Amino acid sequence: MQNNNADVSKLRVPQLTTLVIYHCYSIISKLRVPQLT
Repeated sequence: MQNNNADVSKLRVPQLTTLVIYHCYSIISKLRVPQLT
């Protein structure tokens, strides 16, 4: 069980980071578009 949980945590961290980066990137892109236009 401990090893299984450790694997899950290792898999969750990259997914959360990628989601956060993607979310922030989408917000930044939305903020940049009105400024450029």
